[in-house]
Amino acid sequence: MSSATGFNSLTNLRYPVIDALKIDRSFISNISTSPSDMAIAGAVVSAGRSLGVCVVAEGVETEEQFETLRRLSCDEAQGYWFSEPIEAAALRDRKQEIESGVTREGEPHEARWEAGFA
Repeated sequence: MSSATGFNSLTNLRYPVIDALKIDRSFISNISTSPSDMAIAGAVVSAGRSLGVCVVAEGVETEEQFETLRRLSCDEAQGYWFSEPIEAAALRDRKQEIESGVTREGEPHEARWEAGFA
């Protein structure tokens, strides 16, 4: 690993000690309109499948991005389309509310909270 750049050598993937690959938000922001960004995201998803690890998309902000990632069979996603960052305790409370059927006006629809690709 190069500490100067933060990038890992591909040789490290030969014996994975990772449990997930992340697709950077810089590829997600234009994934619906940029063929190269979609191709890169698709390649990361394929690599994750081949390695048997979870693929997580970062920075999902729109339904269109979410649906594109779903079509690519991405495993998980995170970003403002689901929720603004919140404390762990607030997340547990909100999860319990959703499971009991409580909705809040102005918050993302509970289906976004529960949305999973798997």
